[in-house]
Amino acid sequence: MEAAKTLRILWLTFILSATIVYFAFGWWLLIIITPLGLLVWWLMNKITLSEKTFEIWFRLFKYFFKGEHFLLKGKMPEKLAWKEVLFTESIDKSFLPVLFMFGIINYAFRYLNIQTPEQALKGPLIILLGFSTVVVFIAPYLWVLIDSKWFFYDKKSNKIINVGEQLLIYFRGIAGATIILSLIATIVRRFGIYNTVIFLIVSFIIGGAPIFLTIILYIKYFHYKFVKKLRQHLLNKKLPILEIQTQPAKITCPYCGARNPLKAKFCIKCGASLEYEPI
Repeated sequence: MEAAKTLRILWLTFILSATIVYFAFGWWLLIIITPLGLLVWWLMNKITLSEKTFEIWFRLFKYFFKGEHFLLKGKMPEKLAWKEVLFTESIDKSFLPVLFMFGIINYAFRYLNIQTPEQALKGPLIILLGFSTVVVFIAPYLWVLIDSKWFFYDKKSNKIINVGEQLLIYFRGIAGATIILSLIATIVRRFGIYNTVIFLIVSFIIGGAPIFLTIILYIKYFHYKFVKKLRQHLLNKKLPILEIQTQPAKITCPYCGARNPLKAKFCIKCGASLEYEPI
């Protein structure tokens, strides 16, 4: 838990620093790129959640994701406060599009045969970075799927799986940790360590800052409206709403505090009975 909290703080520090630097040197570009990205993200979900388009991909998901489909019980937030948007939602959701961005850079290095830092800062690659909000247009659609709490039961693995998270698995070839490591190895081999560090920082500033600002505005004004629209579509398809109750994997001994298997009758440490008599 502490490691996750530390990671969030570090990520917030990096992304805010990148945004401040970008704003200081290219605020006029942010004024252009951020609304453009917001428009593209809005159009993406507007089109994918239209009646006809929804019918197509609903059937595809039902076909590829075999099992009983259902909605998990839960309320959608009516309105998010700016504090929650800035320091919770935007941080959690900024990982995915930034990973997408660096994954696309990795493929650009491969297919554009970029060999020098000068080539990297000119031509198609810098355009991809500059319009990063447009390049990662698929991310807001995945967020809607994940936050809609649309699940299916997979009999083979005996697990309930979020449809959005399952779809995200198929994008690991672009937005995965191994892809990022592959990109770093490629750049180090071609540019050297010093130029690699500079390139990654510059790329993070140019591409990450517009993404972060677009996320803030998108989450604040549009995201949960699209989530509710998707849930309504799914309710119209008569998907059941279920409430899942989980049981602890282990039971704590009331005498010595040792953790025991759930079905244990006696504590494995002190031997005390774990079967409670009703009073």
